[in-house]
Amino acid sequence: MRNPLVKFEFASHGYFGPHEVYSLDLETSLMIGRMVTDEFIHREVVRLQLDADTIRRVRNRLARLQLPKWADYYINESIIDGEQWSVTATYADGTVIESGGSNDYPLRFGTVRNLFKPVRQQFLKD
Repeated sequence: MRNPLVKFEFASHGYFGPHEVYSLDLETSLMIGRMVTDEFIHREVVRLQLDADTIRRVRNRLARLQLPKWADYYINESIIDGEQWSVTATYADGTVIESGGSNDYPLRFGTVRNLFKPVRQQFLKD
């Protein structure tokens, strides 16, 4: 891997909430999440330490997304109260790729949500 991805961040919020912020540090194998809704502010930041095999699988899944080919912004102008999202990918050489959108998504975007499912499940337990 000549220029590995070292950090991946995802934020999502909708007109009615919740506001979710996730980050994954691929060097320290630490996944972090925070969720805020109108009803509550989750008091804790959820932190999960991932094992080496999980990080390897995550790297492979992120590579298949082809982040450098994503547009800067995706928008579906016919929906005005849906979801807004953003993704930031930081590479070892300092390259940063940012993409975002409003009710429109790049191909295979579901992979992004699924990456942070372990953290999201911790929120739903509480």
